[in-house]
Amino acid sequence: MTASSGKKAKDRPKSVRLINSMRRLFRMARAYRWAAALALALIFITGLLEGSVIPLFFGLTLYTLTGRLEAPGMSTDALRDMAARITKYIDTGSQSTFLLFAALFVLVYLVKCVAQGGQIYFSRFFAQRVIFALRERLHAHLIRLSSAFFSTQRTGDLMSRTTNDVNLLQTVVSTELVEAARSPVVALSSLGTMVWMNAKLTIIMLTVGPLVAYIISRGSKKMRSITHQAQS
Repeated sequence: MTASSGKKAKDRPKSVRLINSMRRLFRMARAYRWAAALALALIFITGLLEGSVIPLFFGLTLYTLTGRLEAPGMSTDALRDMAARITKYIDTGSQSTFLLFAALFVLVYLVKCVAQGGQIYFSRFFAQRVIFALRERLHAHLIRLSSAFFSTQRTGDLMSRTTNDVNLLQTVVSTELVEAARSPVVALSSLGTMVWMNAKLTIIMLTVGPLVAYIISRGSKKMRSITHQAQS
């Protein structure tokens, strides 16, 4: 890389530099893209189960425990239709209905645990492959550098870049990116379930929720500022 190209890279926005860096990282482990694809698929399944399926079956289990499938303030037409399809050959409100929904809830939760375990395994496997390739390229690059370079650099800085920075990248690839992919799936599936069960209450929540979050955020920043001033 020339000095001019390096200067242009530094002039780019931070988000663009981050995306380009992640692309270079993923290109180092092209042979293990299957692991990344499996991890993404399991992330989607886990997020869908967490945000929609598990809450639905938990709710159905509680409703059948009381002998009815209604909840105050909740639009239960779709919920009742869903329960009717599942309990087509079982009397609604009976003990066998409750046991059926309880067993289905446990089964879905076990599927979610298995999917989450697979997602963690494949995402960390892929991250390990990426970091291994990065360490190899970093080691080869350091070997090719001249002795003049090492005479002008502090040993502690070089050790930090080759250990701490690489470990930080490993955390980003194996944890932060997984959470970034999972959270939208959970949020969208939860939102879809809320709209399906009670659209009006969902609209109220979406209207009031951001305002409450903004007030809490402003209050938290103010409290941190006051605490910082008191400590200084």
